[in-house]
Amino acid sequence: MTIKKGLSTAKKYPDRPMNMRPDRKVEPHSVRHPNDKNEPRKNKGVQWAKSRKTEREKRLALFYKTHVYTWVSPTRRAWVPIAKEEEE
Repeated sequence: MTIKKGLSTAKKYPDRPMNMRPDRKVEPHSVRHPNDKNEPRKNKGVQWAKSRKTEREKRLALFYKTHVYTWVSPTRRAWVPIAKEEEE
């Protein structure tokens, strides 16, 4: 049985030493990222809900308020506008 040969990370990036001690990584990192303040982000996480509704979502919500999905014939259903009552 042979070991599968492929691209290793060391061969991919020959200019970066792979066995560098952590205290020696600080200077090259600060050169690559000069604005890094090394502060953890407080607002990090998954955003499940969008902050704003799109125009399409607004129009769709209005459509659902003004229409009803009902039977229009014995074999067919459709969206029908709700009748508006006029105030006198």
